[in-house]
Amino acid sequence: MSGYICNNCGNGSFTDFLKLPVAGTTDDYKASAFKSNGEQLVKCGKCGLVSIHPLPDEKAVLDGYIGAIDKEYVSQIKNRLVTFKKCLEKIETITGLENARVLDIGAGAGAFVKVAKDKGWHAEGIEPCEYLVKWGMEHLGLTDMYAITLDGLPANISYDVVTLWDVLEHMTNPNDAIFKLKTIVADDGYVVLNLPDISSSIPKLMGPRWPFYASCHIFYYTPQTIDYLMNKHGFELKHKENHYQELSLGYLAYRFEQFSPNISKLAVRILKKLKWSEIPIKYWIGQTLYVYKKA
Repeated sequence: MSGYICNNCGNGSFTDFLKLPVAGTTDDYKASAFKSNGEQLVKCGKCGLVSIHPLPDEKAVLDGYIGAIDKEYVSQIKNRLVTFKKCLEKIETITGLENARVLDIGAGAGAFVKVAKDKGWHAEGIEPCEYLVKWGMEHLGLTDMYAITLDGLPANISYDVVTLWDVLEHMTNPNDAIFKLKTIVADDGYVVLNLPDISSSIPKLMGPRWPFYASCHIFYYTPQTIDYLMNKHGFELKHKENHYQELSLGYLAYRFEQFSPNISKLAVRILKKLKWSEIPIKYWIGQTLYVYKKA
């Protein structure tokens, strides 16, 4: 692994962690992508961060997101709005903030932005996928959604809260992203992260068939490795808890394909026949919510 450097700590010593299966149903770089192509995961010998080796090309990743047509993602917009309404309530309770300025990075179709705006927050979202930004503007009536990345933000801009819902693990350089976040988070402001926890019980039980083992996930964090990254850039952990999401029963059955294609297809057919596909289900498979404050 000559020349391969840990994105967290700069260490150059790694051990093999896990070989991903060849499985899945969607393109690599979509908000709803969940396939894997036999990638090798490695673990940093110093800080413990797990990542894909070799890292994918940054331009290929960005181009994939920009051009994605992600109808699977927007099919769950009602359930995503329910999830984010509860998330916003937690943020308000933890931070004590209301009607403040919030930026959602990797905003998808803008479900969190919509919920925040409806609650009186000054909310904006950035998302590289042009399809999702356009969909959010047309279907959710959003005007503060922008098809850009973090690098495209104007200078001298400041937010009380910055959120990244299932985003950091997709970035090709999370260390650089958090470094940039410090410049846009206001003094005493917050960063809210949702990440799949590779050290939680579910991936240990499911092994390489854990749904979050996917080609689009470049880095895999634990509470210790995300703390290392955030502390390095001047953010202090204020709150951590399991993150529950709400999606339809039929969609979850479809996403089960990576674990067992035959069972997934059978379940999808049965749920359609019984007309149970749209029943909302609250679930947890290792996602963790973190709230950090700028020190």
